[in-house]
Amino acid sequence: MDACTSQDPDIISSMISYLAQTDSYFGDHQRDAENLSLEKKAIFLRSVLDQSAATFLTRYGIQLKDEHINYFTEKFAEDKDLMYQLKILKRELKAADQRVKNRRFVAMRGLLAAGEYFSDEQMKHRDPLLYEQMVGRHLTDDDIKSQSDNLLRQHTGFSTMLLEQMDSRGNNELYTRQLSREESQLEEEDSESDEECTPADDENNGISPDERIALREEFLHVMQERFLAGQDQEFDYSSVDGNCKYDDLVQEGRDAEEAYFDETDEDDLSVAHVSSLAPDEYDY
Repeated sequence: MDACTSQDPDIISSMISYLAQTDSYFGDHQRDAENLSLEKKAIFLRSVLDQSAATFLTRYGIQLKDEHINYFTEKFAEDKDLMYQLKILKRELKAADQRVKNRRFVAMRGLLAAGEYFSDEQMKHRDPLLYEQMVGRHLTDDDIKSQSDNLLRQHTGFSTMLLEQMDSRGNNELYTRQLSREESQLEEEDSESDEECTPADDENNGISPDERIALREEFLHVMQERFLAGQDQEFDYSSVDGNCKYDDLVQEGRDAEEAYFDETDEDDLSVAHVSSLAPDEYDY
């Protein structure tokens, strides 16, 4: 096998540390895994890797990140058996990644249909600054009155009103922090960038109704992309990513078919390349 490079210890330590914090297999200690220290988990994982890279990949490969897979691909490039194992693993990882994307998309469709999660009120709660920049500052008096009326209809009772006030204060604090960060970033930019940003602070309510609608749709799109990317910190993605209830079997079939033909095309290219080599180019 290839000797370890100077970068090996860093990537290995990162990989071991990452796996030690996951719900992985820890041999005879599995029953007491919850009480096992991270140090002991790391020692066990490292011993498996030192004994056999193939066994390590079999047990933990599906949990590895791209940079970890790349490490094995580069280090064991001359090991045909391990490269074949990595090829299968990459296919499984790609399918698992696509499955998570599909499940999140199905979940998002349900949330959109339900209405609450992607309502202006809830999206404003998740990112008050972006909401203000793209939607809030362009609201008309009628829009504001309509929002207020809706809130009154949805939230009645003294206790609910108190909760709403507490939520509003938290919203304002997040808005202040976001605005402060943005202002700090703007101060670090050169004067030319500052001049380009200045017009956006002029009269903003003078835009047309079509432009307001377009900005509202763009804001919704940004929030949907964040959800799909797993960036909504208050959302429990584990309830979706590992839940077969959100499987779209038709889409999975399409993805499997596309993956099959993509792999077939790659194999055909490899065969064509080997066939094009002259006899003296083969390595006997």
